[in-house]
Amino acid sequence: MYKIIRKGSSITTIDEFKLAELAGDAIKTKKEQDSSFKASYVSEGNQNFIPGGFDFDYEGGLSKDEILNHSMKQAEEIIQKAKEDAETIRSEAKKEGYAEGKKLGYEDGKNETLPVMETFTKLLDELKSVRQGFYEGAEEEMIDLVINVAKTVIGEAVKDDPSLVRHAIRKAVGQLQNKEEMNIIVNSKDLAETEKFRPELAKMVESIDKITFRGDPNFARGGCMVETNIGSIDARVVTQLEAIRESFVNAIEEKKAKERAGETSAESTHGDAAEPLQDATGKIKDETGDEG
Repeated sequence: MYKIIRKGSSITTIDEFKLAELAGDAIKTKKEQDSSFKASYVSEGNQNFIPGGFDFDYEGGLSKDEILNHSMKQAEEIIQKAKEDAETIRSEAKKEGYAEGKKLGYEDGKNETLPVMETFTKLLDELKSVRQGFYEGAEEEMIDLVINVAKTVIGEAVKDDPSLVRHAIRKAVGQLQNKEEMNIIVNSKDLAETEKFRPELAKMVESIDKITFRGDPNFARGGCMVETNIGSIDARVVTQLEAIRESFVNAIEEKKAKERAGETSAESTHGDAAEPLQDATGKIKDETGDEG
């Protein structure tokens, strides 16, 4: 129950009034007044009238369409700016993620391949050691192989050029001091070629009449042996190749001897350097090992 007090009058008690009814009447009255004001204002030509707001139809003001357009433009600018900011953030995040991923991928790949590379390096070192040992053990065999190949090549060359026997005779005779009597032995198939060589040989000896040629099927073609009353010169192909082989073998043995000597010297030097110059008491030893 509420009491309404009017100024200048006595207090009158009103029963059964409720707050909701009073509020409803007030709202109804307000709506009627707004409708009446709107109808009269629009009928006078105010097309830009904004219900519930203000009329901006004055100099320097904004119309309803201008306000809406301006608001839409601002909204579009805000949306566009938001898109650009989002794209920038996405691009930077992508770059950072790519760089970080690349770094992590490189580290992971490096860690995974490191044991493989270490194993590969170890196997490569072992292979080099095995290869070196193989070469050292097969050096003489390789020399024999080269000599055999040379024999074959020379044999084929003599077949194509029988005059090669002349070079062997010329070289052998040139080494003799006494050139009076000679017996030159060649392969039987080279006899015809040596007879052609007789005129040139006559200029190298004192008497060509004391020079005889004899064929021996056991001699390899292209070589010869010159016999004199003092000694003989063996210019056979097989003999020359054997001399070459021996020179190779000797060179290899000398190389190995130098390597062994170098290793021994290094070990000796290392041992001397490791020997202390002082004993446990701190006294200096002389070269004989005695304490000074």
